[in-house]
Amino acid sequence: MGNRLDNLQALRGVACLLVVVYHAAGIEDLFGLGFRPLRPVQWFGYAGVDLFFVLSGFIIASTSRADLGRAARLPRYLFRRLWRIFPPYWVALVPAVAFAAYSAQPVFGPGWPAEWLDTLLLLPQPGGCRFLPVAWTLSYELMFYLAVGGLFLLPRRAAVPALAGWAVLVVGLAAAGHKPGNRFAALWVSPYVLEFLAGVAVAWRPVRLGGRPAAGLVALALAWVGVGSALVFRPDPTWLTYTHHLRVPVFGPAAALAVLAAVGWERAGGRVGWRWLQRVGDASYSIYLTHLVALLVVLYVSVSVGWGHTRLPHLVWIAATLTAGVQAGLLFHRFVERPLLALARRKPRPAAEPAPPARIAA
Repeated sequence: MGNRLDNLQALRGVACLLVVVYHAAGIEDLFGLGFRPLRPVQWFGYAGVDLFFVLSGFIIASTSRADLGRAARLPRYLFRRLWRIFPPYWVALVPAVAFAAYSAQPVFGPGWPAEWLDTLLLLPQPGGCRFLPVAWTLSYELMFYLAVGGLFLLPRRAAVPALAGWAVLVVGLAAAGHKPGNRFAALWVSPYVLEFLAGVAVAWRPVRLGGRPAAGLVALALAWVGVGSALVFRPDPTWLTYTHHLRVPVFGPAAALAVLAAVGWERAGGRVGWRWLQRVGDASYSIYLTHLVALLVVLYVSVSVGWGHTRLPHLVWIAATLTAGVQAGLLFHRFVERPLLALARRKPRPAAEPAPPARIAA
């Protein structure tokens, strides 16, 4: 099948669009309208992040499993993972910081050296990254990359026990209600770890699924989310977003079932035919990094020109907002992310061999 799974790219596209619409719904709330078409997405749109975490676990396990236990491969693994995350993130920080300065946020406020160090290195920040709020998820991504990197230093047979032990530790601490005070320790025992590990579990035992079993898994995933959401329902649509010990059980298993269905169906020859969704999935990291600034720019422009928000103008505003959020990421992917990834793959040309000395005729 090669290294690319089209269905996974489409699923990444779904996760990405969920996050974009979720943030657009949050901006829509600022208008205080009675007509809010995006409001329903606030109850589940943030689950795109949970889907991203499961997908990350699957992808890292799939691409790295053969190298586990081979310490000599660790530097290459770490370079590829870190290069994948940091350079595009640093470039995306530039317009985010510029917009913060334009909107009169203090770029260098009290304690700015520590804040900037945390921001540039994607270290966990209690209040999140002010300039690029979505960056909190990248701290989890890096943590998981380092955890998998540690498996390169262990015998390969130790990988499953180590990951299973990690899952048991996370579940045990959550059941006991223990919350570490240290920000780094909290990262390693967060319930989100279980979503990464669910993706690893899906990757560890490849399966093939026909169309009906795959559709059944998707239906089961939707039913799981529906029942779980009903059981923990609160009138505040953002409540579950920050209640991690309930959010992960509601959305994590469903995300794992969706990934299993998408991968298993493609292994059996089935593919999602929506190329546009795969294209969004290809650019999902770029869209994730840039969409918030794009959404806020549209908000500022619309307020500046006195954009009306009766029904039809508001629907046009929604279309313009979502288009800007996605299109900015597509452009960033084309002109920033892809060239950066190509730069990392470029191999130095071997030095030309010296020409043999010319023979002198007698």
